[in-house]
Amino acid sequence: MKNIGHILERVDNSTKLGQLLNRCMEHVDTIRILSSPIDFENRGRDKTDAAIMFYESCLIELYLHSVISGLNRIKSISNKYISEFECSWKYYAIANRIDTIKEYGGEESDYDAGGNITPATDEELKRYSVVSDIYSGDSRDIFMTTKLTDLQSLFTAIAVDGRMDINDFFQNKTGKRLKTYRMEDGKMVENDWADEAISKSKREFASDELSGAVMTALSWVTVLVEKITELKKDDDNRDFFLFLTNEVDRIINLEYQ
Repeated sequence: MKNIGHILERVDNSTKLGQLLNRCMEHVDTIRILSSPIDFENRGRDKTDAAIMFYESCLIELYLHSVISGLNRIKSISNKYISEFECSWKYYAIANRIDTIKEYGGEESDYDAGGNITPATDEELKRYSVVSDIYSGDSRDIFMTTKLTDLQSLFTAIAVDGRMDINDFFQNKTGKRLKTYRMEDGKMVENDWADEAISKSKREFASDELSGAVMTALSWVTVLVEKITELKKDDDNRDFFLFLTNEVDRIINLEYQ
């Protein structure tokens, strides 16, 4: 990540989902800035709240980037599985195994005495299936392993940031309120307490609305991922993969509502 200690690095903004995730990052920026380490003073001490906040902001950044790349990846694999292999898990696995052995080399048992690649059993082919290509189950993959409950820190960050008020902070520190202004008929007009209260309520409403929108989007993502992890590796899963590409497009375009 290029921006550790500063704001979160944004995702591709070319889709509606990307735009939504970047709006979330604007709220997480506050947590990142407040919690980022600036020197070695606290190194070696027990974890502080700031250290945990910083760690959570890093996880959020990693995950939100993985959502875009992960969805694009499973869509690409699904399209290839449909168009080139007609949703045959064994046909895909045989071709994938041969390509993998040719590129990276195989085990001694993968070759006959003449150096030719030997056929594999169905059990051996499972590790090369389309399902295994998406998620093997034995590697660390934040996109494929994250549950909606793991993202509570993201929803909390959005809510907390939406309720932060610089005026409240300043008044607690100094006993005075900052003057704030709004543009009205081309002139700067000072806000009174009622104007500030309305503005604060609007910010809180907007953050709650955003939190709800991203929770809905990511629930669709995590449910889709869970369905993939439950697929049998030695099954064609034809209906699922024919449905998968359109489902990814719906999520990316926020058309699931």
